[in-house]
Amino acid sequence: MSGKACKNAGYTLMEMIVVVALLAVGLAIVGMSVSTIFSLEMKQCVKEVAGELGKQKVAAMTRSGEVYMRLYESDGGIYLDKYENDVPTEQGVKVGGAKISVTWYSGSNTAGTPLGPDGIVIAFNKNNGSFKKIGQAWALYDSLGSPMYAAEYYSKLVIQSGGSSRTIALWPDTGKFSISS
Repeated sequence: MSGKACKNAGYTLMEMIVVVALLAVGLAIVGMSVSTIFSLEMKQCVKEVAGELGKQKVAAMTRSGEVYMRLYESDGGIYLDKYENDVPTEQGVKVGGAKISVTWYSGSNTAGTPLGPDGIVIAFNKNNGSFKKIGQAWALYDSLGSPMYAAEYYSKLVIQSGGSSRTIALWPDTGKFSISS
């Protein structure tokens, strides 16, 4: 070494604070981006399910046969099948990814039931566009029907991803629905 004293080669407190602050800002941006992506996927799922409910109601009132849809979970996603006169018109339409969960409720089902591989079947009455009872809708899809909650109506669907959710409220008497956060 030369005659100069050796300087400490460490970092100053100010340099450490700047580095930690930059890391915190970077992590916050990444966290918000991930949250936004999941939220967008959930909103898209809600939009697609609500859009299909509207189409199914119109189809039920204007077509000659029975029109219904089945919403279910399979292979890490949420899917939709559409039927007319017991014939599938579209099957396996993916409306939500693996990070999406759907819970359905009926009048007495206050805790909610997660959507599973059997899913739910939704149908409308031809004469006035109101929702059919759960048992009536299931009987269109499966002749055995659904014994659980058969005499009730679906009251809402809650679609979640991460910490956010949207609710599609269903009004049985009119066949109308609304979306709320």
